[in-house]
Amino acid sequence: MQDENETKNRLLDRMKIAIADPNVPVVYDKAKEDLDVDHEYARKKLKGLVKMGEDAIESFKDVAEETGEPRAYEVLATLLKNTGELVKSVMDAAKTKNDIAQSQNKGQEGPKTQNTIIFTGSTKDLLQQIKAEEKTIDMIPIVK
Repeated sequence: MQDENETKNRLLDRMKIAIADPNVPVVYDKAKEDLDVDHEYARKKLKGLVKMGEDAIESFKDVAEETGEPRAYEVLATLLKNTGELVKSVMDAAKTKNDIAQSQNKGQEGPKTQNTIIFTGSTKDLLQQIKAEEKTIDMIPIVK
């Protein structure tokens, strides 16, 4: 419900901008909005799990030190590994969102123009073009 309210608030903000400046187009992209909402949800959940993992690590660290039991150290090592993987998942989620956004924007980019090309073709084509443009100028040297 909160995510739905956030979406409505964003739309209202865009509408306020459009009303204030009629030259600003209001564009609503449902897919992008869904991606943003889903990414934010996943990010919050993953960060919450990381926090819980950090708390559990602290607790099991104390238990392992007090008891000296190998099983306690094994559980601690597993918690450390899993929490590290969760942190990596947060980064992967951000990268995935960025990749999706870039792939969605690819089709919206205009054609790319390269203005630095002087000649495209084979060497044979270039030589033919040079020979076609060659002009012989007959000159008689003036001797003084």
